[in-house]
Amino acid sequence: MELDADEDGCNDVIEAGFTDPNADGILGDGATIVDANGIVTGTTVVDGYTTPNNLDSATDSTFDFQQ
Repeated sequence: MELDADEDGCNDVIEAGFTDPNADGILGDGATIVDANGIVTGTTVVDGYTTPNNLDSATDSTFDFQQ
């Protein structure tokens, strides 16, 4: 599994604005919960979901993970 697709030293989960309390590069802090369609819906300990980062929101409205 690729944790840093663009190899910039920042795990993709953090770049996307999600939480990773144990800094393992994987969403949240527990086992990942996936629905019947393969969509990640949360984790068993900390849900991991926050509003994605848009650190340059003063100049654009595109979330950082989409840039």
